Amino acid sequence: MAVILAALSSLLYGVGDFTGGLASRKISVFSVVFFSQTFGVSAALLFLLLTHSQIPLLQDLVLGAAAGIFGSAGLLLLYKGLAETQAAVISPTSGVVGTVIPTLFGLLLGEMPSTTLWIGYILCIPAIVFLAYERSSGSLKTGVNRALLLGFLAGLGFGAFFIVISRTGKDAGIWPLFAARITSLGMIFLTVKARRQKLKSGRALLPLLLLTGLSDMGANIAFLLASRRGMLILVSIVSSLYPAPTVLLAMIILKQKLGPLKIAGLLLACAGIAFISLG
Repeated sequence: MAVILAALSSLLYGVGDFTGGLASRKISVFSVVFFSQTFGVSAALLFLLLTHSQIPLLQDLVLGAAAGIFGSAGLLLLYKGLAETQAAVISPTSGVVGTVIPTLFGLLLGEMPSTTLWIGYILCIPAIVFLAYERSSGSLKTGVNRALLLGFLAGLGFGAFFIVISRTGKDAGIWPLFAARITSLGMIFLTVKARRQKLKSGRALLPLLLLTGLSDMGANIAFLLASRRGMLILVSIVSSLYPAPTVLLAMIILKQKLGPLKIAGLLLACAGIAFISLG
């Protein structure tokens, strides 16, 4: 069940990235993230109210808020890196670091994956690199070292999000995610104001932003449930394969051609998940 939920998380993250990418062609990425997350947190609140979910322990809300801080920091660092450095360096770096950090934490917790699972894990790491790789275009404002640094820091933020949100209690439901998103929205709002920018969205983009927000929240819920049912090592690596559905959607909807690296990444991802499922 944990593998299935983690795969669902990966699929939904990929869908959210694809639709969010389409929306960011029309408005700023900060506006995309803010409005999509507003839709996501609204859906989460509606679910909590309809299901009469019990208010969780304070520590679960605090952990959720902390996860929101880490996740937002990772996102802002990633966007800064994509704008100022080489996407071909920062995207794979953040993806791999964001996977390895929860793995190391899982090992510290005493998780002992089987040999088959380790084979799947080793196959998935290059899959993430190949799938996340993007050619950099235009003149670069800075070098590879800065891209590596920002990618590493962004990955730390994503990895910390996975770790902290997975430490919340099983009885907390999705309240920690609600706390995480409220905190994230606050950080993004303050960042935009500090940059003296405006948050805006056209009415035509609302369906796209709604789909992005619902996909992202659904992915987080699936990850949270998966982390409560299986090893963090397993859940984090499968969830991190989200570039795969993004690549497939770009091929199907935007008619983008897949290069050798993308094809290799998809094949490695499929093989990795197969081995993990057997483990």
